[in-house]
Amino acid sequence: MELDPNTRFVGDHLNAGFLISVAIFLEREMREFAFALQKAGHLGLNLGDMSGSLPERFRKYCLHVARLPSLTTETNWQDVCGFVEIRNCLVHANGILDGFGKVNAIKAFATRHGTPRIDEPHLLVDAQTSHKCLDLVTDFIGTIYHVALKAYPRRR
Repeated sequence: MELDPNTRFVGDHLNAGFLISVAIFLEREMREFAFALQKAGHLGLNLGDMSGSLPERFRKYCLHVARLPSLTTETNWQDVCGFVEIRNCLVHANGILDGFGKVNAIKAFATRHGTPRIDEPHLLVDAQTSHKCLDLVTDFIGTIYHVALKAYPRRR
């Protein structure tokens, strides 16, 4: 039996769902982190006062409003943004790269990590993609909290 090349397999759906869930977690964490910075630093602006996508607003807020030192390396930041664009492509374009505005961020991510696979015009996510993105998000969150705790030590 020949399969329709536009048909996605159950594993693809499972991994796509997992990646979307991890992205939702990351977005929520960015919002909560910025709120905690606002309270800890008695900052007048909040994350919603910034313009741009959530990752762009988050970065601007942390660096320019909360005045944290660099949160992470530029490559790590590009990976976080690439992951967010993988999620956006899955959600908004059903994994089809044709016409997707941030395809270059996804391709750069795929080149650096060997995942997700790109079979033009399809973005193909698998367990390797899920593991890579989960590791990336875990490291990113750990790093930003480490930076924040140095800038705002716990008061006893």
